[in-house]
Amino acid sequence: MPWRGWSWAWRASTLIDLVAELGDALQIGFDRHSDGEAMLAHSPRAMADIREEAAASAAEYGVAAEVLEPGALAERGLAARSMHGGLHLRLGFGLNPRKYVTGLARGCLAAGVRIHGGSPVIRISRGHGGYLLETPAGRLRARRLVLATNGYASDDLPDWMRARFLPVQSSVLVTRPITRAERQAQGWTSDLMAYDSRHLLHYFRMLPEGRFLFGMRGGIRWTPATHRSIRAKMRADFEAMFPEWQAVETPFFWSGLANLTRRLVPYVGPLGDWPGAVAAFGYHGNGVAMASWSGSQAAKLLLGEADDLPGFVRLPPKRFELGRCRRLALAGAYLWYGLLDRR
Repeated sequence: MPWRGWSWAWRASTLIDLVAELGDALQIGFDRHSDGEAMLAHSPRAMADIREEAAASAAEYGVAAEVLEPGALAERGLAARSMHGGLHLRLGFGLNPRKYVTGLARGCLAAGVRIHGGSPVIRISRGHGGYLLETPAGRLRARRLVLATNGYASDDLPDWMRARFLPVQSSVLVTRPITRAERQAQGWTSDLMAYDSRHLLHYFRMLPEGRFLFGMRGGIRWTPATHRSIRAKMRADFEAMFPEWQAVETPFFWSGLANLTRRLVPYVGPLGDWPGAVAAFGYHGNGVAMASWSGSQAAKLLLGEADDLPGFVRLPPKRFELGRCRRLALAGAYLWYGLLDRR
């Protein structure tokens, strides 16, 4: 659950605590691990920035922040090639998101909620004091509405959503179980969540069962050829960062959509001028905690209860330039960020 780049750090611990509380209340075993997270500096310049900003980060987040000088990485079991130190921020924890979401679903079912999978809403119309939702298999009416499909939303459902969000692809490789000897040979024995300081960052962690997860941003098109290319690129980066694991297989691969807004902050608020309708989206890769909290805030809005939403989260997102063609601009953005990451 990395929080880099957001200006609402005072809220982060509340969001993370909510996930822990839900897990306890619903008795969800979601494989909690990691004492916060580590950001590893991919260049001397990035390490200089970490040293300069560490105290401010600790004060902003209200948690302990420890600068890890280059020699400390191996001592802490965080040895990755070409890293120049890092920062350990004791905020957040790792979990198994599938176990978390299925645990939430069980809790909803126990509370009387009906869940209809495989029922995409293809049209929403207003009338008769509420909304008519049409699916390929039927229709239903609702007095209140929450649209929280994030990167999987549709530009025309409703039109207010048009160009207010930008889906970006994030992909993951997972290894076979890595033996203790293999971990020691590489020098990565920690279970900390970690990511590097690149704009096009890699994120990685040792899972409780001993598999290693390695993810990265990238990808413009959702095609088999694109996925093959991304998988090959990720494998090359994995071997470059963890050379002692070049013989470790990575049999598992998947991709999904994170979601950005033009101001790079989440949105929770009215769905345009529709009464009794709320939207929540734009979690920027932090959806486990942010979506959980946004759901609770959206419910308060619909019920007319006092919410905890800061002003900038309530502010409707601006529309992206290029409209429906906005994802094409990602190619240029990725090229530019790639050049910045070489510094």
